[in-house]
Amino acid sequence: MVPRNAKVPNAIVRGGLTVAIGCLRNPTLRGLLRHVGHPVAMTSANLSGQADGVLVDMALAIAQVGDAVDYILEGGNQDTTMSSTIVDLSGPPRILRHGDITANALAAVLPVETGETA
Repeated sequence: MVPRNAKVPNAIVRGGLTVAIGCLRNPTLRGLLRHVGHPVAMTSANLSGQADGVLVDMALAIAQVGDAVDYILEGGNQDTTMSSTIVDLSGPPRILRHGDITANALAAVLPVETGETA
């Protein structure tokens, strides 16, 4: 998460001061981004605070957000086992949600409090 700037429409962040930027390696999503040629606004496949730490499949995505979105892009399991790691960079770096990228791996490149032992 980073501080929002004026280029980010209010409707995307619902009045928030920060915006999350996804750096996903999923080849289905990367193919879509190459096709459209610009960033896209998207939601997570699960509601905030629900299903954290689990890999969301199509059935759970539909149950969680199906009625609130225009389209769900099925990318399948792409060598990930957990939710995305979320790091807040709007102040001192801190991990908001642990995922496949470990706190220790982040600490190797970013001064972030890990809470993990080596």
